[in-house]
Amino acid sequence: MGLFGAPNIEKLETKKDVSGLIKALDHKNESIRVQAVEALRKVNLTGAFEWILKIAKNDPSEEVKKTALNAVKGNKYKLLSLLKGTELPQYQCNAAHALGIMGDQEFMEPLLEVSKDENEFVRQHVVIA
Repeated sequence: MGLFGAPNIEKLETKKDVSGLIKALDHKNESIRVQAVEALRKVNLTGAFEWILKIAKNDPSEEVKKTALNAVKGNKYKLLSLLKGTELPQYQCNAAHALGIMGDQEFMEPLLEVSKDENEFVRQHVVIA
């Protein structure tokens, strides 16, 4: 992102600049935030997952929230694999939150399974989801 004007989302996406795209999520322009979410979905959903979830919950724009939620929904089977097949508790927690936000009954059983995880942090987040 330059000092002046809007960030060049296309350039950030091409460079796979996840950090720059995450910064763009705070831009005042709704259109820039929507583009940043879409670019993050393409570039590295896993690495930016926590940020996209935060946007889906808290952005003041309904359009940005909808785009963020769709980015998450479009990857629900990836979320399931993160929920069940990772050694990184933070990824499991993020996946549980996303699946909880979606409210998809298809994933209730996997969430219940993970609610018995040995990691207390993971169990707590599954319950919250």
